[in-house]
Amino acid sequence: MTEGHGDDIYRYSGLVKVNFSTNIWQYPDLSALKRFMASKLDFVASYPEPEPYSLEHRLADDIGIEYGQIMVTAGVTDAIYTIARNIAAGRRSGIVGPTFSEYADACSAAGVVYDYFGDAEEAAVKSDVVWICNPNNPDGRVIDANGLAALIASRPSVMFVIDTAYSDYCRAEKLDVSTMVGRDNVILLHSLTKQCCVPGLRVGYLTASTENIRFLRRHRMPWAVNALASSCAEFLIDNPPVIPVDMLLAESKRMQCAMAAMGYDVT
Repeated sequence: MTEGHGDDIYRYSGLVKVNFSTNIWQYPDLSALKRFMASKLDFVASYPEPEPYSLEHRLADDIGIEYGQIMVTAGVTDAIYTIARNIAAGRRSGIVGPTFSEYADACSAAGVVYDYFGDAEEAAVKSDVVWICNPNNPDGRVIDANGLAALIASRPSVMFVIDTAYSDYCRAEKLDVSTMVGRDNVILLHSLTKQCCVPGLRVGYLTASTENIRFLRRHRMPWAVNALASSCAEFLIDNPPVIPVDMLLAESKRMQCAMAAMGYDVT
């Protein structure tokens, strides 16, 4: 991780009123989650499951895929670094950018050679592993799901790593998870903590073919997801906070138009 990226709210002793370190809804009602968390504090006295079996089974059932097609991680960043160390090792990566810096940081940490590309098609021609954030962080760019699915199908020798962490913040059609897990050349990244506005919990997961999940499970650290986080994630599956997506999109459009009227180029 590069110094300066991410949330440095710890430096300011409660002085921060609006936190722009992550593009999530700033004002969720987390009161029920906090009460639930308080009731589970005894969990800190014991080890969590060595792998978050209960949460993985619950998520698989909720999504409608097999248990062997999902792996829970300590946030999406944990998944990114695990993939870089194991799937991307020894292969050339292409990052569709500008985008979230952790794909490049993870590749650098793993000794993976990478280049940036302006579009997914070019990256797929010139790379063995393609990293795509869709919707993109931070500019919100969305690649059409049908076009992306067609690209994945047309390049079976290329591994596509697609970060869908912000998919709940747009109305665009999403890649069908149940279809994608049937392909050996795509891994989808998902962020429960973005979906539920709790980035401090650090719970993410990836969905992929049974073969890819089996390979990645062999290389993940035991007890990586703590007991409170796993338990709270199960609670949030049933009790997700309400995200006012239409209001946020309308406000984004209003700001884009206002800034454009001031003479700025707006993405």
